[in-house]
Amino acid sequence: MTVLIAAAGPVGGKLARLLGDSKAIKKICENVCNLLEKSKIIGSAIRFRNPGSISFTQSSIKRNFSDGGSIDDLIAKLRSGQVKSDALPPIRIFRKDGKVFSLDNRRLYAAQQAGVKIKTVGATQDEILSEAWKFTTKNGGASIRVRGK
Repeated sequence: MTVLIAAAGPVGGKLARLLGDSKAIKKICENVCNLLEKSKIIGSAIRFRNPGSISFTQSSIKRNFSDGGSIDDLIAKLRSGQVKSDALPPIRIFRKDGKVFSLDNRRLYAAQQAGVKIKTVGATQDEILSEAWKFTTKNGGASIRVRGK
């Protein structure tokens, strides 16, 4: 709710003050979220998705994360329940040519391999533009190659 009201700026704040009742605000926000989903716009709300419904932007990824951990370790921990997928940062997604793509391909790959749903959030225009170099997929994001040992 807060995100939607903030996104609406001053108008959202006035609307919230006029409505006063949190049930009314929740209903409006729910309706707006439903409209955005129906219109195929990905919003900034965090939600869980089936990772198989998300495409990769890159043709390949490194096996290790920047913090030194490996994708294989994360997959094993997700499968065993040692790490819950809701403990991971949400992957940033965006819609292009009717498909949903990820800017966070290693975590997406790990969730796919572990068979767990993943938290997602809509990527901002700035994030999409600054990470456009990642869009190297040659197969529409259907699969990705993992480099390294």
